[in-house]
Amino acid sequence: MTVFYIILLGFLVLSIGFCYHLCDYYRKHPIIRDSSRIFYKAKDFKKLAILREHFDEIQKECLSVYQKFPITDKLLRKQEEWNNNLDTVQEFIEINKNSYWIPAWSDGWANYPLMIKDTVSPGVTREMCPKTIELLESIGGINIAGFSLVNPGGGIKPHTDSTGPSFGSLAYHLCLIGESTLTVNEQDIIQTPAKVIIFNPEYTHHLYNHTESDRIILYLDFDVAHIIDDSCDSI
Repeated sequence: MTVFYIILLGFLVLSIGFCYHLCDYYRKHPIIRDSSRIFYKAKDFKKLAILREHFDEIQKECLSVYQKFPITDKLLRKQEEWNNNLDTVQEFIEINKNSYWIPAWSDGWANYPLMIKDTVSPGVTREMCPKTIELLESIGGINIAGFSLVNPGGGIKPHTDSTGPSFGSLAYHLCLIGESTLTVNEQDIIQTPAKVIIFNPEYTHHLYNHTESDRIILYLDFDVAHIIDDSCDSI
């Protein structure tokens, strides 16, 4: 009987695990159930189209931030800090009214945070970027949004993020200023102004600014179930 109960217990554990993964699979939107996909079509995310449509206004606000605020030497954002432990960054933003770019964990890279979990960064963010914030608030489902600056010869080291289809999200880049090369799973894409790239950040990716000018993008980590248009045709 003891052997029987051990076998029965093992069967129950396996069944529970299977049901959990099955439920996890079906709770995701169909477009991200296939986690092997690397890139996604911008046309399938119609709520995000307004960002590209208002490119000139977003670029203008980004330029104002770029020209007015320096990169701080008082804080260094650690890898995954946006996702796992925001306390230090949030405290810095509160004290300094979001009047600095925050350097990140790769040389020549800095961020200007706009929104986290649909909440606008405190301080002068809305004052400096009223249209950008208005657009992001109208979209909703924004886990992370900000401007990402990479200096000439700088880049972002190869890494994966604890976001992506496994977490119900995808990464969005809208290039605003300059050029750079984004590499995702060894596939290169040149980022140029007004170009949109949507990809799976669970794949190893990195970036390099091979030009002599700064490159800035608007980047998002967004909730797919909130953003997706159910009429999309590329499932």
